[in-house]
Amino acid sequence: MKRSTATKHLNTIIERLKENNGMFYTPDCDRPMVVVFDAWVFGSYAKGSDQPNDLDILFSSKKFGEFNAEASLEGKRAYDRAVINIRKGMKMIRVHDIGIDGNYGDIAETKQLIFSRNNS
Repeated sequence: MKRSTATKHLNTIIERLKENNGMFYTPDCDRPMVVVFDAWVFGSYAKGSDQPNDLDILFSSKKFGEFNAEASLEGKRAYDRAVINIRKGMKMIRVHDIGIDGNYGDIAETKQLIFSRNNS
């Protein structure tokens, strides 16, 4: 993808996070089901590539579901819906979760903060 396209997509993602203050709701109710606390861009885009392969985004988030907020299937589904809403209309966007992918290798070396609920 061209860097200009990746930058346009990145700006769209930032706006979507800001407009909801990082909170994403289920279609069934008005409770926040996923709250994104921080988001970073990393990988080839963050390294300055003119032709990044994709746009890698890393989230620090909390999923809310019926009893066990982290392990519930409802929490997982809510996270998947939030990712779909964030990527809507864009291709080659890879969303990673800090709880799964951690802070190692390419992520730790290149990540740049793009959103923080504390600074919104």
